[in-house]
Amino acid sequence: MDYLPLLIDMKDMNCLVVGGGVVAERKIETIIDFSPKIEVVAPEVTALIEKLHLEGKIVWHKKVFDKDDIKGKFIVFVATNNVKLNKEIARLCRKAGILVNSVKPGLAGNCIMPSFSSCDGMIISVSTLGQFPLIAKKFREEMENKAEKYRKLLVLLAPYRELLLTLSQDSNYNKKLWHDLFKYPLLEKIEENAIEEVEAYIKSFFKKLGFL
Repeated sequence: MDYLPLLIDMKDMNCLVVGGGVVAERKIETIIDFSPKIEVVAPEVTALIEKLHLEGKIVWHKKVFDKDDIKGKFIVFVATNNVKLNKEIARLCRKAGILVNSVKPGLAGNCIMPSFSSCDGMIISVSTLGQFPLIAKKFREEMENKAEKYRKLLVLLAPYRELLLTLSQDSNYNKKLWHDLFKYPLLEKIEENAIEEVEAYIKSFFKKLGFL
């Protein structure tokens, strides 16, 4: 089965987490920073989930799952320890055209949570299609170490973001511009910690183009 990698704006999206154990807790901790509207359905929950409910950050429905619980949901995270129930919830969501991520079995749903990190406008995401999460995590951590210089470059280019968005509609022109920008050893200089030198070059580059 092939999966299309996507980045999704989760703000105010209706999300349902079925299950109240430590796995469900981890799912909530992963998605809560992206500002979705989270509801939890479970007879019992961990202390942290209950705390988040009491603080008004999520809504906990203290009950067993019912098929009507998925109505109006953008995405459902299935995290119970009942494999048969997880499969049934995933089936219901697929039939209703709802995104569903299932823990057990991992491929019962139609979307997979990758191992990811986000910093300074860069997201690093790795997936083994739910088969070996630890390997995905280790590889992501390795990529994070190598990506540090790119993150620093993104920070330096951030003040020029609006200018970059108004470049020529001619793709060949834009491609040449980026090629010219990287004629200067930007990444090598960043590795040498010559940040001020790189910053001065970028400013001079855009000034010569008449953007400043």
